[in-house]
Amino acid sequence: MTEIVQAAQAEAIEVLARLLGRRNACAAAGVAQATWYRKNRQSPAPVRPVTPRKPHPSALSQAERDHVRAVLNERFADASPATAYFSLLDEGVYLASESTMYRILREHGEVGPDRRRQATHPPKTIPELFADAPNLVWAWDIEGLRLFRTRTQMKLYHAATKFPNHSSSTSEGGRYPNPE
Repeated sequence: MTEIVQAAQAEAIEVLARLLGRRNACAAAGVAQATWYRKNRQSPAPVRPVTPRKPHPSALSQAERDHVRAVLNERFADASPATAYFSLLDEGVYLASESTMYRILREHGEVGPDRRRQATHPPKTIPELFADAPNLVWAWDIEGLRLFRTRTQMKLYHAATKFPNHSSSTSEGGRYPNPE
């Protein structure tokens, strides 16, 4: 459908262009003039020249960057750039900002990601209780059972032994108001 409409618009523009001019013909057909020229271009699209990015006026020169890297690698080889930054400030020397120091070292692969390595904890072991005789291992639970009346529940105390084929005991408590 759109191809038919576009073909009709192109034909209308060609007919009207002889009478009204290209700009007025495009306006009458409802097509932007730049769109018409782009679709009916006779030559290939022009190649845009690649312009190198200009450095910021306050950016460090290559010699200053090399000096910062040399200071960080010689005096502060075992320290972080943050430590080096504040140590140099204490001495009254300002070479570059802390983030620029990180950036210079990162460009040369001398510093990892900014996030510190975090300790990995071993997985917690779940204690396993073993019973080879009755009454050695007991488990208990308290459960609130709602009654038919609103806002009232009954506490069920359940105690069970882990030893198989052994009876467990259950007792019920009194009625308590529902904590909700």
